Order: sequence, then structure tokens, then C-alpha cells
Amino acid sequence: MNNTYHSFFRDRNIDLLNDVFLKEFEGSTFFIDISKKDESLWEAPFNTMYNNFKDINIDNINNFNLLFSYFNRSSEICETKGADYLYKSLIREVNSNSKSSLVHIPIKKDGKTYILRLKILRFVDKGIIFGFLSMMDNIGVNYEELIACSYKDSLTGLFNRTTFNLHLEKAREGKHYIGFMDLDNFKYVNDTYSHQRGDKLLHDIGNIMIRDIANKNIIFYRFGGDEFMFFTNEYTKEQTEATIKKLCSLLVKLRINKYTPTFSVGYFGVDFSDNNIPRDKLINLADMAMYEAKSSGKDKITYFSQKEIQKNLQYDSFQTKAAELRQRYKRMG
Repeated sequence: MNNTYHSFFRDRNIDLLNDVFLKEFEGSTFFIDISKKDESLWEAPFNTMYNNFKDINIDNINNFNLLFSYFNRSSEICETKGADYLYKSLIREVNSNSKSSLVHIPIKKDGKTYILRLKILRFVDKGIIFGFLSMMDNIGVNYEELIACSYKDSLTGLFNRTTFNLHLEKAREGKHYIGFMDLDNFKYVNDTYSHQRGDKLLHDIGNIMIRDIANKNIIFYRFGGDEFMFFTNEYTKEQTEATIKKLCSLLVKLRINKYTPTFSVGYFGVDFSDNNIPRDKLINLADMAMYEAKSSGKDKITYFSQKEIQKNLQYDSFQTKAAELRQRYKRMG
């Protein structure tokens, strides 16, 4: 700061750090002495300089281990990203050697849930780290809902395409089933009963998926329009197909006069322990299997065996093949 300003505030007995910056900061500021080589960063005590939290008591949170002991694994962000995945990514960021880090930590303390914003400034050469903790909703925004909304479809409440790609990226090793589902003759609903009625149908289908079908082993996504996808974790082929058949049987409850909703479904299995299929092609494979179901008369389920997967992967232009199938059947609803 300019020396003139130093004199200006000093003459008025104003302590910029304590009277202005820290006083106006709703949260806690602390520093950690990292010059002691025999002390773990996670056990090193927080030396609190200022604590101005109003809604949460953090007096007993005096190191990173204690802070992360309140990690809320049931938060919406954990539901979206995966609790283990989020926890490990936060740990990596706290352990980072970069000059600064910013993380958002879902916690549960005294029966209440919060999102804490942690800003870390590192001065490793000087043996010190500064931390700034604040609450995300102190500006009137529910950060957790905001994050969750970016991963969920607003109409159906299902996860969206962004989340599907995220789940695909961090999928555990082992056998998974990936499926593409297209609502048959949906254009008829929009044209005959209005787009609002079509939206209600999609909303109701999402409700059935969430309320009656989805669990930790099968997750549903709205991909766009009348297209949905699913991804399994520990299901067998038989369990996967039985679950999809159950879903299709429940659609009869959503009948609109003469129209009964049905799905054309295509799916296949892939073992991520020994998978040589590029993950960006997995969606197209499921899409192609779905259009095979449409071509056989709609309201069908088509499974691609390993032989059929390899056959479809041999097309010179895999993307073009998928696009041709889509164009060929797009008028079928």
C-alpha cells in the first residue's frame, strides 16, 4: 500500500486489518505454522486471528482433520458427484502446493447442514499458510442447490447429460450396463395435446424413475427432449433388463386417452476393468442399440452383445453411422 495511505489511517487510529477487512468478513480467518517439519499439515493447529461466524460454532474445529470430520456425505453435492470422489478431490486440493486454493466443503454439524467456503493462501517459503472460512449462503444463495441444479434436469428432477459424463468418467472398475431410451411417438403427444401436456408427461416419467425404480445400482438421466439414459453399478444383465421392463410396465399409468407411453431401449455391457472402447463412443453405441429397437417395431428392448459391439465399432465413420440411424428414424417419434 502507498505510504501516504498508511499515514492517513494511522493518524486516525484505524487498524485496516482488524477494523476493516476482518471485521467485515463474516467467517473465520486463521494461519498455520508449517515450519515444523515433524508436524502433519492435517494435525497442525489453526491459529485463529478472527472468528465472526454467526450461525455455526466452529470453536472446536482447530485443524483440518477436525474440519473434515464433519464432511456431509449425504449432501446433494455428494449425491451428484459421489461422496468418495468429492472427498478425495477436496483432500488433494488442501494438500496442493499451489499458491492458493478455493474449495467448497459440505458439512453437517449440530444437526444442521452447511457449505463452507475455504480459501487457502500458501507462503511455503515463509513457513505459513493462511485460511479463510466462510458460509456460502451468507449472500442469500443456497450454493448446494445451485450446484445440484447444474447437474440435474429442471423438468424431471433426473440427473442430466453433464452428470452422466461425470459418472462415466469416474466409474469404478467392473461390469456396468449403459442404456439409451427414447419415448415412442412423443411428437404425437405434443402435436395432439400441446407441448405443456408433453412436458407433464416427461415430468411424470421422471417421477416414476426416481420414486419407483432408481437406486444405488441403477441411475437414470434425462439426455434431452424425450431421450433418457441409464447406468448400472452392480447389476447383472438379468437384473438390468428386469428393472427396465418394470419401468416400462409402470408407464401404462400415464396413459393419455388413446396414447400409452412406451420406450424403445438399447443397452449393452462394458467392463471398465478391461475396456478398450473410448468412453466418448459408449453413448453412441447405446444410441445405435436403441435405434435397432425402434426399427424392430418400437416398444422393444435391444441388447448389444460383444460381437455386435465390435461389429458396430468397425464402421469407418462410427459417428456418421449413429447419425444416419438417428436421421432415419427421427420421424418415428
